[in-house]
Amino acid sequence: MPVDDQTSDAWRAPIVLTLPAAAGHIRLVRLLASGVGSSLGLSVDDIEDLRVTVDEVCTTLVEATEDDTITLQFALTDDSLVIEGHATRGAPVDEARLAMTRRILDVIADEEQMVSDNGTMRFRVARRLSGPAAR
Repeated sequence: MPVDDQTSDAWRAPIVLTLPAAAGHIRLVRLLASGVGSSLGLSVDDIEDLRVTVDEVCTTLVEATEDDTITLQFALTDDSLVIEGHATRGAPVDEARLAMTRRILDVIADEEQMVSDNGTMRFRVARRLSGPAAR
């Protein structure tokens, strides 16, 4: 995933999005993921992978939350685009759905982690970058 110097400099501060925990709002996160991928110069396939990634993790958060909101963060590290998010967990997690999400993320992400601790469902997904953004 090549990224030029000017674009990577614009993404040194994370983008944080907090939105209502409703399935209808997941499309907004997919749009943000597309915009992030496009601004980083990612390929159409890589952008689609980002969209699938946020769709999977946000659907899991929405289904598991008792809170009114979910929060996500898109950030660049030295060599990766990292997407993190969380929501207060209330409903039991559908283990079969969670297993399917993990299988999908194992294919399209370089790193993935989904945990539930102290009543909060959290995820972290990373995709390695190449080019100038990979400092």
